[in-house]
Amino acid sequence: MAVFERLFTELFKQKSKKAHLMIMLQFVSALVTTIFNYFESTGEMKFVLQKENGFLPFLFAIFFAFSFLFLPIYLIVTSLQNERINHSQTWRLAPMSDANIYLDNTLSSFVNFIYLALLQTLGSIFLFGLSYLFNKRTKNGWDGMLAAIRKGNQSRATLTDLLGIVLIAILLGLLVYLVISFLNFTSQAIVDFLPAVSSKFIVTIIRLILIIAIMWLLTKVYLFVKPIVASPLSYLLGEKELELWPAVGLFTILDVILAAVNMFLISKFFEAKQNK
Repeated sequence: MAVFERLFTELFKQKSKKAHLMIMLQFVSALVTTIFNYFESTGEMKFVLQKENGFLPFLFAIFFAFSFLFLPIYLIVTSLQNERINHSQTWRLAPMSDANIYLDNTLSSFVNFIYLALLQTLGSIFLFGLSYLFNKRTKNGWDGMLAAIRKGNQSRATLTDLLGIVLIAILLGLLVYLVISFLNFTSQAIVDFLPAVSSKFIVTIIRLILIIAIMWLLTKVYLFVKPIVASPLSYLLGEKELELWPAVGLFTILDVILAAVNMFLISKFFEAKQNK
């Protein structure tokens, strides 16, 4: 257990550097975008302040919107890093089973994925708080929306509802890591242990079949949770009756099954490559 924790800590530190870089890039990108859009040039090439909406509200809106871009980018970057580690013989030298090394590797990326999402949330809350304090339009608009919701008694949002939606997003991120590893393990196992089908063409066909099968399964899952993914705000405002917790349960089962399959594959069929 101590070795598991030490390896997790080391991998987490490496991947957290990418999370910190990502949140810095997100803020800088949002700031630059806001500056370019907050000022507009006149015919005399002078810059005129756009005071109607305010600088801080625009910065908050752009930063929040960029979260949906930078979080998937981080997911892809760490997925690629995961597979490099899974292929590396160096990491296999740790006094642990291959399955536990894989679990450490995946969990360290997954926890960092959540960590980045928390940083984005805290950053959005901070920027919104500044907008609320220093921009009357934001304050009046937010207060008016809350008053309308309370007056119409439209909101049925509870902490349980919010937790359910957050869990779906988290479990979906974990599923991406697991699916990529599954495709990597199965493809490599076919090449290494089935010489009769080792030609690139046949391996490519098998990979396509696996991808199609997984996409079919994920499509069925998406159809089940589509209302939540498409409009979580509608759910929280009580405009739609959605099966939230069955969706959480479904994603949990998929993640557990796929994690178990990957741990079996890496232990029995997946060989690390020699480091170059």
